[in-house]
Amino acid sequence: MYGGESIEDSSAVAVRDAAHDSGISPAIVDKLVEPLAHLRKAAHEKKTEEICAAYAALRRAAAEVDRREALALTGAVLGRSAMDLVVSAYSHRRCFMCDGGTVLCEECDHTGRLAYGKTCPDCEGLGVVECGFCRGTGWAERSSIPAEIAPAVLNRQFNHVKTVLRRVIGALAGFTVAQIGRLQPDKRRTVVAKLMQIEWRIEDLAESSAMGIDEERVRLGAIAQKIHARLEMLKEH
Repeated sequence: MYGGESIEDSSAVAVRDAAHDSGISPAIVDKLVEPLAHLRKAAHEKKTEEICAAYAALRRAAAEVDRREALALTGAVLGRSAMDLVVSAYSHRRCFMCDGGTVLCEECDHTGRLAYGKTCPDCEGLGVVECGFCRGTGWAERSSIPAEIAPAVLNRQFNHVKTVLRRVIGALAGFTVAQIGRLQPDKRRTVVAKLMQIEWRIEDLAESSAMGIDEERVRLGAIAQKIHARLEMLKEH
């Protein structure tokens, strides 16, 4: 609340003030004030799903008005970093069917083993399996990303994967596959799930036509193969 006024109410006022200062026609303001107010509120609260939903509503409303004025009003209300905020939200949007790209294997009660120590055929001894909805990436489906920001979202996700990969490599430095295999079950599943997520995210990025640069896609594919080989070795422990 701002002096007894809700964030949403103050956002609507801010939209109209920005429109007035920018000289944007009242007819356009009337169509965009509600979705822009929702977007401003979601941005203030830093809520990923709300930002994405508000931006989708804004796009639908903006389809009925002059696009240039709609973008001008959006920038005036949210500032120059408006699209960076939206890109960040879409790049972090998660799959609603899993936790990070994997789900616990039900066949073996996520132990990796069946009766008499037999390796579980479903998870191959890893205790977790790929989420069939997001193909193991943990990301929301790519078709939900607006076309005008898809390349920027892809680039943000790519940079994030590289950062996580460096952290994982650093954390695993000095550990042999056998040592990882002997970790406590919950810690082992955490390591395995993270490796699987990185592998599938890299494959997803490499397969995307929006990546554009063939050399980068080839390099991503090579990294994914190395992670896959490490996971195959873990299955034996």
